[in-house]
Amino acid sequence: MTALASLLSLTAGAADFDIDGQPVRFTGAVMAGSAWRTTGRDPSLLQNTNGRLAGVDHSASHGRNQDDGNLNFDRGDRISTVAKGFAALDMQGGDFALRLSAKAWTDRALADDEHRWGNWPSGYAGAGTHSARLDDGGFDRRARFSGITLQEANLSSKTTIDSQAALARLGWQTLDWGRGFSLPGGLSAINAVDLPASRRPGATPEEVAIPMPLLLARIDPLPQLTVEGFWQLGFQKTVVDGCGTFFAGTDYVADGCNGVMVGDGFSDPDSVAQGRYLARRGTPTVARDGQFGASLRWRVAGGELGAYAAQAHSRTPLVSPVKTGRMTGAPFVPGNADGLNAGYLTEYPEDIRLFGLSFARRTDDYTVQLEAGWRPNQPMQLNSVDLLNAVASATAPTLLRADMDALAPGAVLHGYDRHQVSHAQVAGSLPLRGLLPGEPLSLRGEVGGRFVHDLPDSAKRRYGRSDLFGIGTVNGVCNDVPTSCANAGYVTPGAWGYRLRADWRATAADGLVLAPALGWAHDVRGWSWDGTFSQGRRAVVTSLRAEFGRRWIADLSLNHPIGGTYNQLRDRGWAALALGARF
Repeated sequence: MTALASLLSLTAGAADFDIDGQPVRFTGAVMAGSAWRTTGRDPSLLQNTNGRLAGVDHSASHGRNQDDGNLNFDRGDRISTVAKGFAALDMQGGDFALRLSAKAWTDRALADDEHRWGNWPSGYAGAGTHSARLDDGGFDRRARFSGITLQEANLSSKTTIDSQAALARLGWQTLDWGRGFSLPGGLSAINAVDLPASRRPGATPEEVAIPMPLLLARIDPLPQLTVEGFWQLGFQKTVVDGCGTFFAGTDYVADGCNGVMVGDGFSDPDSVAQGRYLARRGTPTVARDGQFGASLRWRVAGGELGAYAAQAHSRTPLVSPVKTGRMTGAPFVPGNADGLNAGYLTEYPEDIRLFGLSFARRTDDYTVQLEAGWRPNQPMQLNSVDLLNAVASATAPTLLRADMDALAPGAVLHGYDRHQVSHAQVAGSLPLRGLLPGEPLSLRGEVGGRFVHDLPDSAKRRYGRSDLFGIGTVNGVCNDVPTSCANAGYVTPGAWGYRLRADWRATAADGLVLAPALGWAHDVRGWSWDGTFSQGRRAVVTSLRAEFGRRWIADLSLNHPIGGTYNQLRDRGWAALALGARF
């Protein structure tokens, strides 16, 4: 709280001023807001043992490792009440420029509200009998309920080389790749993302980005051509939602969430007390080097054509099991008296190569953007139930039995295979003038696809699908419910969907501008390797933004998910209200 107060006091004095004759600009914004769950729990997404202990409707046989966020929040509950600030300082000195930015936040709903379940760091202190607070112990600092963190910190220099404009920038910054698309997983995936920040009411792009340590150089060898290259000086990961928070999709991937529950006959708190879980091992160190890339941007035919090539390490974690250290006997024994139980870890595969093309054209009458990319060695997460059954049992059905049996005791079964994948997406917008008062009504559409070019038969090897949906068919045999036994929900060779959005801005009174928006998302067919598309998943997103005097801001939004047989978050709708000011 002290850190936030300090940042807010700084932004309150935001201004333009000089230091020794050099211009300095200090800008910022402060926001406060809350969000609430708007949809009730879907019993088919709540595992029986945990649901029974929590006293909620339940009907799922599996899914103890995905349900903490669902059990902690019911319809009408606060999922966030945050006060936050963002500040940036820009200083010019001749051909040099310095940029520093930081953000701070405190979420009192997550820190103070009590829940009748809990999460791993809290030891499920509130489960079943009384309420207790969530705990963020061990979470990444960006995922904690309160914090302050530096964002950008870079120094740039402009110069000329043979009369051609050039720029060099060193420090923490983001790459301007894939801008303008709402679909994730394209060229923009070169950047790391702060997912908890994206969930806070009133989130802005400046808060959500995680700058990376880069040396970037840019030159315009021709008036219509820009060449850019970067070398990444250290690894930076995407930060995922902490277990037990509303948006968390798993209970064991985020930092500080250190156990995978084994078996469906025990509740989470009983499993913790009795040692019925796979304990997390340390994440292997990720190389600092080996990350670099370049882009060409050619301004031609009234638009801009881009070409991209890069090598980088995975921004998101993948889960890998660790084989038992026992030479004989059961790989998993409750209590782990000899310390040789199987376990798991998260890791970040290295040296992923990316090649891409883009085109953008903007006129007064329309905009159009196209993007395509190819990754020849993209890691794809193997199905989590196949992994769990292979590591925790010597007899449970799994497609990965031979892989596990081939390993030495204590070895890691890397929970992914590398495949050739590609993506393609196109977006366009059209202003409708004269239809409404104020600014033109803007209509935007976006359609995209994800493809795997060497995907094996899912009867032999399968990827994706939450373990909420159980084990699929193994060697032609399946004794589970039809949703589990169906050869569906796993990554498919192709997947596609679209997004639609309408925006409008109008002056309602002197100095007051209203900007309503309505959006629709539909994942039409297939399940993509990056999670962007999950067949049948739809969502309605509506918002109203009010601005007064270009300083005061109010944001109201509603996000309503609909369907998707294998969409484990289909019951997590929410509404948010945020108020703030910028300087």
